Amino acid sequence: METDASPSLGVFPYVTPWGGVVHLVNYAYDYSRHDFQPQTNVTLRLTVPAGADVSGLTLKLMTPDEKDGPSETVLPWELENGTIVFTVPEVRCYAVAALGR
Repeated sequence: METDASPSLGVFPYVTPWGGVVHLVNYAYDYSRHDFQPQTNVTLRLTVPAGADVSGLTLKLMTPDEKDGPSETVLPWELENGTIVFTVPEVRCYAVAALGR
């Protein structure tokens, strides 16, 4: 996996039998404001295992960070030379990107 995330964003990928999950944890906390410094436009590149069929997979971003409560959003992704590429628009505190059917 490759990413352009800042060092203050923890990126933890996991392969599952049904696809994959990437946990994103923002460690950029401003103690003077008691709030997180959002991480924006984070691009991730996940190598597809040889022989894996990624056609028809959906990428969902789930986060508790929205003003109105937890949210789930479908994100677009592209397959480039055996690599799944996608961009997470914002991580305030925590997010999970789940790729599956």
